[in-house]
Amino acid sequence: MLFGTSGPGLTTTTGSCKPTLAQGNAAFVTIMDLTKAGSAQLSTATYYGTDSPIANSSLTGNSLIGHAFDSNGNIWIGGQAYTPNLPTTSNAYQTSLPSLNGSCQGNGAVLNGAAYVAELSSDLSTLVYATYFSGKTSGATIDDCSEFVTHLAFDSPGNLYAAGGTASATFPVTSGVFQGTNPSGGGINGFVTWVAKFAPNTPAPTWSSYFGGNGEDTFFSGSGHGIAVDAAQYLWISGQTAGGTNFPVSTPAYQSVYGGGTEDGFLSEINPGGTQVVYSTYIGGSGFDEVNAFALDASNNVHLAGSTLSSNFPVTPNALQSAYGEGCPSGCDGDDMFFAILGSGMIGSIGPIVGGNTGDTTITVNGAGFATCDLVQGGTTITALQATVNATGTSISCTFALAGAATGSYNVVVSNLGGATFTEKNALTVQSGGQPDLSVSIVGRPGIRTGVPFTFYINVTNSGNDEAYFVPPGGSGNSALSQSVTLTMTINLGFRN
Repeated sequence: MLFGTSGPGLTTTTGSCKPTLAQGNAAFVTIMDLTKAGSAQLSTATYYGTDSPIANSSLTGNSLIGHAFDSNGNIWIGGQAYTPNLPTTSNAYQTSLPSLNGSCQGNGAVLNGAAYVAELSSDLSTLVYATYFSGKTSGATIDDCSEFVTHLAFDSPGNLYAAGGTASATFPVTSGVFQGTNPSGGGINGFVTWVAKFAPNTPAPTWSSYFGGNGEDTFFSGSGHGIAVDAAQYLWISGQTAGGTNFPVSTPAYQSVYGGGTEDGFLSEINPGGTQVVYSTYIGGSGFDEVNAFALDASNNVHLAGSTLSSNFPVTPNALQSAYGEGCPSGCDGDDMFFAILGSGMIGSIGPIVGGNTGDTTITVNGAGFATCDLVQGGTTITALQATVNATGTSISCTFALAGAATGSYNVVVSNLGGATFTEKNALTVQSGGQPDLSVSIVGRPGIRTGVPFTFYINVTNSGNDEAYFVPPGGSGNSALSQSVTLTMTINLGFRN
C-alpha cells in the first residue's frame, strides 16, 4: 500500500471513495497488487479531501502523515487539514471547524491547520468515519500556529491511539489525565504534542492529554514507528524535546537529566487510563538528538534508532562504535546514527539455579539493559566479582564468590545503567559442597580424507564433587564421573587435507 499527499491528476480507480480532485491537495491511499506486472499492479486508489479548500499560506487542502489498520482491515489515516470543510461523517466527534487562519500568525491567533482522522473501507470504496480532532482553532500564546496527527495505532481490543502536535490553547483533553493543560512556556518555540485513546465505535476520546514541557518544542518521531502499544495496553511514544521543568520524566529513568544542546530524544510509557506517565526518559548528550523509530520485542525490551550530533552521547561499554564519528564517512555532516536497547525491567530465565559454597558460581540472567548483579539473603549481599553483558545486550553473566556462603535461597538482584533495580526472589539456591568440574578432550587422526571413514574419541571427565550429566552425540547416557564415546564418520567435503 502507498500513502501520501497529492494534487489533481493522481491515477485513481473507478468506484473508489473519491477518484478525482478538482484543486489543492489531498490525502491519497493506493493498494498495489505486486503479483501483477506494469499498470495492472494498481488495484485501487482514492483521494481523501475536498474540491473547494480555502486558501492557505502553508498548503491548500489537507496532507496525510500517519496511518494504521484495524482488525477488519479498514484503513485509518490522519494528518493536517488546512481547510475547515473536509468531508466528515454524521457521527464525527467534530464535524467541522469554526474557522481557520489562512496565514500563520501565532501568539494566540486562530490556527492555520487542524488535526483530522478518517477511516476508509478495506477496498477504499467508502468513507466509513471522518472527524476533526482539534482545539477548535484557539491558538496558544506561542509563535506556532499548526495542529496535526502524526501517528495512529491499535491495540488488541481495538482501541485507537492517536498522537500529534498542537499549538492550541484549548485542545480537547479529558479530566484526570497526566497533562490537562498546555505545558508550553509560551513565546518562541513552544510547540507541544498530544495523545488520545478512542474506544471502538466511540467518537469521543476515552482520554486525551497534552504531552510536553516548558523548555521549548516537543515533537514526536518523524517516522511511522514513533508510537506502539504493548500487550498490557500501555502506550509508548518517542521523539525529540527541549524538555523543561515540567517535562514528564520518571523515577527511575535511563537518563533523568536533560543532556543539553538543542533537543534530546525521549521515550515515554503511558498507562492504559491516560492518568500517568509510568516511564519516561531523555536519551541524548550536549548536541541535537532525536529518537526516529522504536519497536517492542516479546519481552517488552525497547529497540531504539535515532540520530545524534552529540560527542558525549550515552553509549555503553560494549558499544559497536563507542566514539562520535561526526557523520563520516557518509557526508561527514556531523549527524551520527545510534541504536539502543532499553530493557523492560523484566528478568527472564536464570541459570543455573543451584551453586555450591566451596568456590565460584557463574549464573546467566536473561533480560536487556542490565549492568550489575547481586545475591541477597536477608541482610547479606554478595556482589558479583564480574558481570559481562552478551554481544546483543539481552543477557548478563555474573560470577559470584560463594566460598563459605550461607546455604539456602538467595534473591537475584540486577540493576540497569540508570540505577534501577529488579529482583527475582529465591532464584538461586546455595548448597553445601562443591560443583561439577568438567573437562573434555577429543582424540583422533590429524588428517581427514573426504569419503574415507575415520574414528575419533570424545573423553569427558568430572573432577568435581557434584554430579554432572553428559549426552554424547548420536546417543544418550550420563555419568557422575566420566564418559567416553567412540564415533566413526564419513565426510564428503569436496576437498582433501
